[in-house]
Amino acid sequence: KVLAIAMASALALTLLVGCGKDAGKTTFTVVDYLNDAAKMYSIDLSFKADTSLDSAAKNAAAAIEKTPISLKEIDNRRNQDLTAAEKKILCEAVGATGANAEKYLYAISYSIVTSGFTTDAAKDMYALGQAQDLLSNNMTLNIPDAAKDEDGNIDEKKMETTAYVGTATMEQDGKTYIIAVLRSAVKA
Repeated sequence: KVLAIAMASALALTLLVGCGKDAGKTTFTVVDYLNDAAKMYSIDLSFKADTSLDSAAKNAAAAIEKTPISLKEIDNRRNQDLTAAEKKILCEAVGATGANAEKYLYAISYSIVTSGFTTDAAKDMYALGQAQDLLSNNMTLNIPDAAKDEDGNIDEKKMETTAYVGTATMEQDGKTYIIAVLRSAVKA
């Protein structure tokens, strides 16, 4: 399901880039695409917009802008891993602390924004390539103890089948990025 969240968020966020709307309104459009993508790939996961996660995404973007976290550096690492210090900063920014860190799994995804495409075909081709980039840029911030298997990995059977999504944009190194925060609950 975590990979499914990453894949579906990647597909949906690419469409966000082409829409050019503000993050709150666009998030609801993104959710529609996420749900369609889940159906296309027979993924037992549904997506819902959560405006509080738009705020969490804005907080994550602000934290990245004010700290040594460089999306370009993370990209260059190839394995997309965040350091413990980076995870701590981002967990605090998105609210993945205390009780929230034990009730919800949080992930963050990002992508460089490219605009100026004039035809629908070009937008579609760009969206497909962007989806592949976003897939590789998805990073899990925390794994609640109740959601872990015996090896400390995510046990998908212990996670709810609804993921909540929020988005924001940020500037770094002269580029514009889309930041997405995804939250999925541990089953009661």
